[in-house]
Amino acid sequence: MKATLLTALTLLVALLPVSSSAYTPPENSAAMRFKELRTEAGFEAALAELKQMADAPEGTWFLDERELRYAASELQWEGKFTEGIEMLEYLTGLYPESPVLWFVLGDAYIVEADRISAERRLLKALEIAPDFPNPRELLDNMDQFIAIAETQLAWRGRFQPGEATGVTGAYFGDTLPGETPEVFAEGIISSSANEFSLTFHPKGNEIYVSRSGVGVLISKLTGDGWTEPELVQFFEKPRFNDEPHLSPDGKSIFFNSRESIFEGREVFRAERIGEGWAEPVKLFEGMYATSTLDGALFCTVTTGRPDYGVIGRYSPAGDGYSEPVIVDGGVNSEKLDAHPWVAPDESFVIFDSDRDGKLKMYVCFNVENSSWGEARELNERLDIPYMCGQASMSPDMKYLFFCRHGDIWWVDAEQALSELKQ
Repeated sequence: MKATLLTALTLLVALLPVSSSAYTPPENSAAMRFKELRTEAGFEAALAELKQMADAPEGTWFLDERELRYAASELQWEGKFTEGIEMLEYLTGLYPESPVLWFVLGDAYIVEADRISAERRLLKALEIAPDFPNPRELLDNMDQFIAIAETQLAWRGRFQPGEATGVTGAYFGDTLPGETPEVFAEGIISSSANEFSLTFHPKGNEIYVSRSGVGVLISKLTGDGWTEPELVQFFEKPRFNDEPHLSPDGKSIFFNSRESIFEGREVFRAERIGEGWAEPVKLFEGMYATSTLDGALFCTVTTGRPDYGVIGRYSPAGDGYSEPVIVDGGVNSEKLDAHPWVAPDESFVIFDSDRDGKLKMYVCFNVENSSWGEARELNERLDIPYMCGQASMSPDMKYLFFCRHGDIWWVDAEQALSELKQ
């Protein structure tokens, strides 16, 4: 589902670190039973039994709104958009005072380019929670989001994973953006699903991106154009993988992985072998690792502060890495600081933070004594809305990519970074 990882009340939390503390659903979890039944008997049978579970005597089944929202999201991620909406419609009846459910349902209708249905559900969310920012943002930008959805609908299902699309040229032939953000590769990279965390091969001929509920995908530039993104199989057994990052030389890939969506993320590294990747090696608990030319890693540290993140630097040590050093200067604060993207020469780092009460993106520059300067906000300078994050840069350090509303956006940041450095 667009823009919702569904682990808390707002879009902000879609960009937050997941606690390293594992959560295990109880044996009588209605959401887990629903998922089992959907596999065994199909959606309609599973939904019918979920309704029976909801009507059972109190305590018979554990009905958790967040777990059930996630079960609905999985339908969207699998491309079962109609079933996802049907499930959410039922859940809003089960939890009619949940502004998050009404927001998520309204968002699902935007994905289907159904403006009227979307507006009604989003207004209901605001009626319950007038200060809830997410519905307001979607309503204020409805024309733009509906237009994006219509383009994505036209692309939906046109190509199979790995199939050449015929789209050629650097950056999927997109018109290069100025200092106003644009959606990147609509319909191919930015699809009806939920995409985030994009990384480039230094030659620009491979792009890796996360897709919620699916994993890490790759699109390659071939003689017949860019390929439809396809899943990268890092492990023999299925795992939840996301937030890829290619090293500056393109020979290593770092990504998060976990066996269950309810576990905290761990950072893995894999080395390139031919056209594929060797067996990944687990490095440490954390998320969103990016690397420098010297092999250092910047990462969101999730251990010790499970309620919010802090940005740490890991130095190479033997076959692994040292314990993290918390980055100084303006990089960290007493609030959330996460998703660091560090320049290969370690001259600057871009990250997201809610230090002033709104999730924004900031940049800090390395100064002569190897410490970090003050944080400088990017949102106003580049007309980036709040509640965006997970930054990365193009190999030429010209274009800034970030996640907004479940899509990848990009903007020309070269001049802005030069001015902010002064």
